[in-house]
Amino acid sequence: MDAVKRRVVKTLVGKLTSASEQTRTEAICELHLLSKNDPETRPLIADADAVPLIAESLYSPSPILQENAAAALLNLSISSKDHLILSRGVLDALSHALRHPASPSMAQLSAMAIFSLLSVESFRPIIGHKRDIIFGLVEIVRGRCSGWRCTRCSGRRWW
Repeated sequence: MDAVKRRVVKTLVGKLTSASEQTRTEAICELHLLSKNDPETRPLIADADAVPLIAESLYSPSPILQENAAAALLNLSISSKDHLILSRGVLDALSHALRHPASPSMAQLSAMAIFSLLSVESFRPIIGHKRDIIFGLVEIVRGRCSGWRCTRCSGRRWW
């Protein structure tokens, strides 16, 4: 069964490099659902070097692609924190998602992924040195949909 999951993940990660935005969107949506519904796939996704490709999707103009990428990163941050913090460009992509969200839920998902990473004490200085992340988090708190209930409901929807 593990070999089947690994093969499915490898196929989906391969689709993340497609020139077709529709193919990338479908792959991100599938990876999001896999990471949400099957916690055993999270390390497989991270080990397949999907994290930088998923993070790159946060720069896409497509709200669906952005939200599913942010949700997938949130799910991966639960059990693959090291892969996220060590992957090139992930913090910058999360910072971009906070500062230029396609939707309020995308900003909230990105914030939750960052808070998940902040649970590791050694990651706090790394994240704290990213001023755009701090400014983005402050903007979310200042926003109208910033209450705990709103963030929690957004997280429940996607996570």
